[in-house]
Amino acid sequence: MAEMTSMDCAKLRTSRAAFLMILFCGFSCAWLQAQSDKAAGDLTFRSHTTVCDKPISDNVLMIKNGKFRLETHVGSGNTAVDIYDCPGRRRIQVNDSNRTFLIRELGAPQLHQASLESETPEAEVTRILDLHDTGERKDFFGYSARHIKGTVSDQGESCAKDFRGKLYWDAWYIDAPVDGCFWGSLPKKLSYLSYGCKGRVKVKVTGIGDPGYPLLHLSSLDEDFSMVIRDEVTSVSHGPIDPALFKVPAGYMQVETLRELTGKEQAMVSAIDSLNKATAQAGSQPSPAPNVIQQLQFLQGEWIFNPSTPPECSFSFVPELNGRILVENWNLATCTEVPASKRQYEERAIFYVDPADGKAHALLLDSEGQTFYFDVSVTALNKAVLESGVAADGKRRRFTYSLESGGLHSKYEITRPSGEYWMYLEMMSPRKQAANR
Repeated sequence: MAEMTSMDCAKLRTSRAAFLMILFCGFSCAWLQAQSDKAAGDLTFRSHTTVCDKPISDNVLMIKNGKFRLETHVGSGNTAVDIYDCPGRRRIQVNDSNRTFLIRELGAPQLHQASLESETPEAEVTRILDLHDTGERKDFFGYSARHIKGTVSDQGESCAKDFRGKLYWDAWYIDAPVDGCFWGSLPKKLSYLSYGCKGRVKVKVTGIGDPGYPLLHLSSLDEDFSMVIRDEVTSVSHGPIDPALFKVPAGYMQVETLRELTGKEQAMVSAIDSLNKATAQAGSQPSPAPNVIQQLQFLQGEWIFNPSTPPECSFSFVPELNGRILVENWNLATCTEVPASKRQYEERAIFYVDPADGKAHALLLDSEGQTFYFDVSVTALNKAVLESGVAADGKRRRFTYSLESGGLHSKYEITRPSGEYWMYLEMMSPRKQAANR
């Protein structure tokens, strides 16, 4: 396998095709299985996911009596918990930070299927799954795994040219360790609408249709595997698991939507309320909007993610509270270019000046329960830098916005263990009204 270079990974982070690659990573993150001739008893699998050698998540899958608990620990320090109660035919999502839970019936119609019908229903995307067994076998934790290699590619006139390439796979697969509702068919998992394409998705299998579940899975946008997403099971244990882990903790409140589950709206209201109280304490008479907020006016308006995405794939900066704050809204709900499973993601940031120190700050929250605080500085005309403190994962984050001839240039950086920043995401966004669609 070719050695990765920093330039290769920079291409991966900035390539629109990387969006498809990251989505495939989501499937691998759920495949945290090992196999031992249908092993009996409680099982625990731990795995680790990296992109270009950068850690993305640590995952734990616990299995007991036909029930599955999947914990996904991401870099921000947050944990997502999914409980699959196969005997009860239900899936339970738990948010420990907000003490809430959401129940969904397993086997119910998937909402995203309806959303696959675009404005041109005759359009069709053919996703070709071409996997083959090399014949090699390898021992993983005492279990024999099959070496499977191949590609996944999209074809269709509705797909942008940038999205007609191949995603290369190199993995070691096994059969499911136990029966249960957690496992799913690979063709079915791949039937979502991909970024860059429109129309119904038809999965065509030209090799192995359902290879099993990977203990080690490498995927790359290039055949040399210079840009790699790596999912690897790091340990397998057979010790007893507490049955309480497969139940909703006492005192948690049941909710009906993902918005309620994450508690994002409540956090936003609390933040604005705190700002209002601080302003009131600073003086009974409202003061003019701070200069720093005025200097951020270049951000105001609605921006399209990049020139190749439709206008509905946008985010905005809007002044509120008589111009005292600036609010960023990031909502994928109407973006048909994004798979339906990702459209529930929302992000919001409040830019404000704290009367206590007279400095600009930003509070960022998202629908996954993440919260970050930033110091804001305007370093030049039409350029702003947001820099966070050290988060629970020991990292700092930095956003840089600058107005350029092509639109709004955005950079998102995260610190390495050594402390220096590395580029995680970069994009150029044209104004919505100026986009030539």
